[in-house]
Amino acid sequence: MFAPTDAAFAAWGQDSIIGLLADPDMLRDILLYHVVPGAVFDANAVTGLVGIDVQTGDGDTVQVNQRGETPFINNSRITTVDVQPVNGIIHVIDTVLIPLVY
Repeated sequence: MFAPTDAAFAAWGQDSIIGLLADPDMLRDILLYHVVPGAVFDANAVTGLVGIDVQTGDGDTVQVNQRGETPFINNSRITTVDVQPVNGIIHVIDTVLIPLVY
């Protein structure tokens, strides 16, 4: 899962967040766009996927890329890797990912 920081949501703007909460279908798609189902990618695996499109929970794809030593998902910089909850791995990102359909 790719989890945006609080600052990423704040930068997105209050009006965008209110609009998102009013549209359950869009909210679901955006949340699922942050999830790679059935896969557990630690930091080493993520860097091994540079240049590859990875399918997300909404059926769309994100691209893993790297700029210097820094890994990115689309244009979102991964700021913290390998946060381990009970059932997967979370990588913290600095922006909210938006599927191409929006």
